[in-house]
Amino acid sequence: MPFVSIVTPVFNGETHLRACIESVLNQTYQDWEYIIVDNCSRDATPAIIQEYARKDPRVRIVKNRSFVGIIENHNIAFSQISPRAEYCKVVQADDWIYPECIEKFVKICEENGTVTLASAKRMIGEHVGLSYLPPSRSVFSGREIGRAFFFDEWPDIFGSPTSYFLKAGPVRAQQPFYNPDNLFADQEACIKILRNGDFGFIHDVLSLSRRQEGCESSKSPYLRVSYPAFLWTLVNHGRAFLTEGEYHERVRMHLRRYYLVMARDLVNFRRGGKYWRYHLDSLRKAGCPFNVFRLLATIPQLPKEKRRNRELSKDSKVSGKGS
Repeated sequence: MPFVSIVTPVFNGETHLRACIESVLNQTYQDWEYIIVDNCSRDATPAIIQEYARKDPRVRIVKNRSFVGIIENHNIAFSQISPRAEYCKVVQADDWIYPECIEKFVKICEENGTVTLASAKRMIGEHVGLSYLPPSRSVFSGREIGRAFFFDEWPDIFGSPTSYFLKAGPVRAQQPFYNPDNLFADQEACIKILRNGDFGFIHDVLSLSRRQEGCESSKSPYLRVSYPAFLWTLVNHGRAFLTEGEYHERVRMHLRRYYLVMARDLVNFRRGGKYWRYHLDSLRKAGCPFNVFRLLATIPQLPKEKRRNRELSKDSKVSGKGS
């Protein structure tokens, strides 16, 4: 049977960690190792993982010497996978997987040798996610999925790291596997691995994902990280899936939306210095340096109600000063 490396990067995960670990131990598929990377946890996490490691020799603990960010902690976990592993599976510490999860993923990958990435439906609370792909198909070309991603045809193709299953070879060959500069690094990694492989999908619910708080993903609403994240992925991988004309059109359209969002935030005073430093740096790294004149020229393109709110805000401040 193909060997699978399962990894869980964790920081202060005591609340859901037992359920996560036991979901791995209860897999119907048995040929695996389980690597838990403890990111200097200060709660009961170290005691919990040591308890399970004593019970099952397949559980291996890696302790970081110093605290690192969530993306780096995932990359440490990826760097620990076995040289003999044919597949790799992330199970985030807040999540858990159904007993047949690994077995079904191995099956679809073994039956379709070109598949480098597979995913499946997932539960998010009481909602079933990843239900967009046609149920009559289980294998899609990497190019087809990449194009659908860049053309926004499906709002969520891959899910979270707990949702998907990776061929281990490309993970080992592309270290660090997650891009440290992209807060949506897991999404970019999926696109990257599909440049040389196909996508498998299982139309069964195989995992449960919880909303994560207190991590990089929680910065998203304030910083609007999805805009630079998509731009980075498009600039660095878009040409592998799009024609040259399509690529330039997608960059143009995305930058238009990006500047509209920044203009809206500017006129409504919704963001501070951290926000602007983040976007100036992100645009520079993507090779599309920030253009203040373009930003100012975008303001008249905003919906009228956005500008009216700005004017009302100014009026209320003036009237307040006179009272």
